[in-house]
Amino acid sequence: MECKTWINTTTDLRLESFEITPDLVHMMSDVELSNYMYLPVHGDRLRLRQYLNDSCSVVDKRNKLLKTMHEKMEQAKHRGKTDKNYSSSDEENPSNSLPRDIVSAAIEVSGIVPDDTINPSALGIDDEDLHSGENIIQYREVIVKLHRGHVLNEMVNSFKAIDLNNDTGRFQTIMPNGKIEIAEDGGGVTRDSLTEFWDEFYEQCTLGTSQKVPFLRHDFDEEEWRAVAKIICFGWTSQGYFPLQLSLPFMEQSIFGLFTTDVAESFYKVVPDHESKCLRNAITDFSKIDLEELLDVLDAHDVRKSPNQSNIARIVQEIAHKELIQTPMFVAYCWGDILKNILITEDQLNELYLNLKPSPRSVIKLLSFPDTMTIEETSVSQHLKRFVRELDSDHLRKFLRFTTGSDLMIIKTIYVSFVNVTGFARRPVAHTCSCMLEISSSYESYPQFRSEFISVLESNIWIMDII
Repeated sequence: MECKTWINTTTDLRLESFEITPDLVHMMSDVELSNYMYLPVHGDRLRLRQYLNDSCSVVDKRNKLLKTMHEKMEQAKHRGKTDKNYSSSDEENPSNSLPRDIVSAAIEVSGIVPDDTINPSALGIDDEDLHSGENIIQYREVIVKLHRGHVLNEMVNSFKAIDLNNDTGRFQTIMPNGKIEIAEDGGGVTRDSLTEFWDEFYEQCTLGTSQKVPFLRHDFDEEEWRAVAKIICFGWTSQGYFPLQLSLPFMEQSIFGLFTTDVAESFYKVVPDHESKCLRNAITDFSKIDLEELLDVLDAHDVRKSPNQSNIARIVQEIAHKELIQTPMFVAYCWGDILKNILITEDQLNELYLNLKPSPRSVIKLLSFPDTMTIEETSVSQHLKRFVRELDSDHLRKFLRFTTGSDLMIIKTIYVSFVNVTGFARRPVAHTCSCMLEISSSYESYPQFRSEFISVLESNIWIMDII
């Protein structure tokens, strides 16, 4: 396969007529795979990398490729029904919108150089297999029923019995009246469920401020902690979701068995701001600190040494290691066997912590407005941008969750459309599966727009009732 022209965004190197090989795929970033290999879905990119890493038998490779391609074909059919060019004849003959040799096309687009182990004929794959779905390993679908406010325990209990190699999960949310939310999961329900789980996990199972570390609970044994690790893997492989509020050195220890990030710098993000400031000042100029305040901070972490200018930096390093690595080591031990299957390098993990964290500027870049807008719509679009720019970190995460289901930057575009609604019926409406935000074009001023949108974000009662 040849890629006529593409730019390596990491090295800014232009490659022309360059053969795409498995080694090159491994070198490419997620952005490059998405933009230049036509793999916009994170799970597809992960499957490709995992496929190229596998040293399994031909039969296993055949089954994996079959399953993946069959899923992609079904998704293509579903997307076709919502496309403006879709017609009833496509439904009668679904293959109209699909390539005849979908396996060869998939292998070509994926950049896999065919050989005896992945050649379609060697694998025995044909169109009948793909369209009928036969000869594919059947994965057990586990329906996870969740109640708002109880998502943590319900997901942990459900994932205890889930085998990530053979099972796939689907979420259903039960409303307070006992009825199931009437929402078709195109990704939005899954993202929202994962976000709610981690919000409850941070609140009930961790210690820390802007970054957190797990603490040992008497009702969480090895089985419960392993279930949490499964949820991390599930979120990462299915939606590209990763719990960024967990301390980076701790996650490095859990995934790779060692850490390379400076624990002291990460520790400053775990402790309250006043403690962080006190410790930093002590290291910078010990003579100007409030010694009583410093002793209180050190006593809170069970320090038994008398601090001075020469040993304070070492003491902070020791405290950080104890709090971030030693204390939660049992959790890291429980997670290790599961998280080691995440196909990510240390550098990629560091990039993840930078790229997935939302900022007003990055969120504004996600907004996509209609090409043609009226004067009123243009005015409201400016209101929306200004609104996002003024959001603090908590409200920004709520805005992302309201519009995409996730509080992280795992979606590329938020589509904005305008509706002509006034009065009591006027309110922002979000479709999290398609990441579509509907807003009224009838707002007369920015304060009016801000007031109504903030009320929606702070209500924390969002019912998914649109199919």
